[in-house]
Amino acid sequence: SYEIVYRPITFQTSNNGYLNFNRNLNSIPTKYNAITNKLKDLYDITGGAVEVINDRLVSTVHENLDKTNTFDWSVASIKSGVPEEGKNFYMRDLEFKKQLLKYMNSIRNVFIATEKYRRQAIQLHNNISEILNSDAMLPYPGCLNTAQSALAVNNILGTYKLKESSSPILPPIIEICEINDKLKLDGGGPLERGMYIYDKTTFFSISQLETGTLTNIKFTKSKNIEFFLGADKSIYAYYTKIED
Repeated sequence: SYEIVYRPITFQTSNNGYLNFNRNLNSIPTKYNAITNKLKDLYDITGGAVEVINDRLVSTVHENLDKTNTFDWSVASIKSGVPEEGKNFYMRDLEFKKQLLKYMNSIRNVFIATEKYRRQAIQLHNNISEILNSDAMLPYPGCLNTAQSALAVNNILGTYKLKESSSPILPPIIEICEINDKLKLDGGGPLERGMYIYDKTTFFSISQLETGTLTNIKFTKSKNIEFFLGADKSIYAYYTKIED
């Protein structure tokens, strides 16, 4: 898992349709005027931000590789695997912790930017479908209705008990229910919030996307249903279901 700091995970966008749209502005019907500025915002502003953040992550990965390749043990590891000196570096060295922190900050920014792009693109697609009187609408991520059957099958609503946490402020008991098309976490205090669906087992809060603070939960099935909760960069917890 230490190799993650050497792997860029980026989000690539395609703008061929947008470029073609711009080349034919004079011949496009006036009914599309309402979306012209929205297209510009999506591709030039939001899409431009994605490219900048992608480049930042790739640069971070290359910097991490360049630093690690200066160690003698890194050269030796090519032939015979990671020696003890290298293992100590990955497990205990402050320099590697700095590399990892910088990488995680970069990948976090990629996630925030691409999620914003995805939502904005879906909304714009549906705006175009409305103008065309088309039923080719995409489900907007963030509506729990798209996963009602998954919720019923997975049986994730109910009461959960804290199993492990990095923070003393997280509540010992959390109630999970569904309110207003959102998964509701009720643990009292600042944790009480609505979580939007990302996929069948993962939900996250977008209430503070602009400030970069994200809270996400991912459900897993072992003997009991459990979920992992992550908030910001350093807070995490595991909860286990105790009753429906």
